Amino acid sequence: MNGQRKLAIALVLLVALSLVLTACGGPKPAAGPKKMSAEDIAKKILELTSFKQWEALWPYLHPDAQAMFKGKDEYVASRKNAPEVTIEKFEVKEAISVAEWTDKGGTEKTYKDVAEVPISIEASVPVVGKQTMKQTMHLAKAKDGTWRFFTNKP
Repeated sequence: MNGQRKLAIALVLLVALSLVLTACGGPKPAAGPKKMSAEDIAKKILELTSFKQWEALWPYLHPDAQAMFKGKDEYVASRKNAPEVTIEKFEVKEAISVAEWTDKGGTEKTYKDVAEVPISIEASVPVVGKQTMKQTMHLAKAKDGTWRFFTNKP
């Protein structure tokens, strides 16, 4: 597999996972999303991802995205089998509200009143080395009013 292909895989993974490091050595287990700002939810998603707390990440996944998996166990297994990426630092910027967005890589559904959260991630990717990537995390509200993220099809 060439370096560009590995980088592309790493970028897809990072879009799906959107990792974050914290100074405390690890996040506290999450009970699930609360009514927080889109930026705070994005930070929590990235924090859980950076420490590979896949089970705790499941409740933050949009219900439509959850439906792409047979259940939490399949989702967790898919994350555990993903390429290894080590996040060195990140930045979450102010969310931008968009009237409509289509999740082309996952549910293939269109969502209204979506938050686009710009993120910048510096990560070490095996064979490729250190990479800085700027991406956008899309969040849509679930029926309970909490922001939830999307992932690619399994």
